[in-house]
Amino acid sequence: FFFSSRRRHTRLQGDWSSDVCSSDLLSAAVASAAGSDAKTSVALNATDYPSLQSAVDALPDGGGTILLPPGELKLEKTLNLSYAAKNNPQFCVNLRGAGKLATKILLDTKGQPGIDFTGNSYWKVSDLHIMNRSANVGVLLARTPANGRGCSGEFNNVFFSGCYPIAAVYMTGAECCRFWNCHLGNQLKKWYNKDVPGMTEGEAAVMISPANVRNIQSPYCKEGTGGGSNTEFDFEGCTFGNEGPEIGRAHV
Repeated sequence: FFFSSRRRHTRLQGDWSSDVCSSDLLSAAVASAAGSDAKTSVALNATDYPSLQSAVDALPDGGGTILLPPGELKLEKTLNLSYAAKNNPQFCVNLRGAGKLATKILLDTKGQPGIDFTGNSYWKVSDLHIMNRSANVGVLLARTPANGRGCSGEFNNVFFSGCYPIAAVYMTGAECCRFWNCHLGNQLKKWYNKDVPGMTEGEAAVMISPANVRNIQSPYCKEGTGGGSNTEFDFEGCTFGNEGPEIGRAHV
């Protein structure tokens, strides 16, 4: 099992901080995002809400697009993008920044996942920098009994950095995941997180575990997470900056 920067197809058993006025920058993006994808046809500007979670909560039951401005957003609680956010297995979310060098999400969730897509039928994350401070995994992609086919989606132009004790992306029962033009990194903790108590060295940039061997659980889905799904994943135009023991790991 290995990763490369060429396409590979495999199957396995807050608060904003910015010195840029973002409302004008996002007005055109809101117009172009609305209706651009039948799955996420509603677009909301995150700066119109007191927190990123409140913007997600304002989406209709079927989901939509959240547009993030340039600047840094610190998450101190797991961002709930799971089906439980609307109690709807067909909840679909597109989380879109202003560019991977422009919009940064800093994960400081103290041993919990940074972003939780458990049971979400379709999701997309694009044009963001996701950096870890204290999350156990950056993004949790998992299935639940409420969504028998697992969650599916893609990362497009996303930069992962920092030290993740387990993985930047943890997939357990996620049915399909595509990475386009992403940088997937899990650096040594001497460069990141060295002042965070209890943080351990990172394992992998991406970990795929249908059996959920690390027992990562959604903070929001009472049914539990993981188990029993084929996983299809593609990488195209990606780079890897893992400094831990492995770039990727699959538990079959």
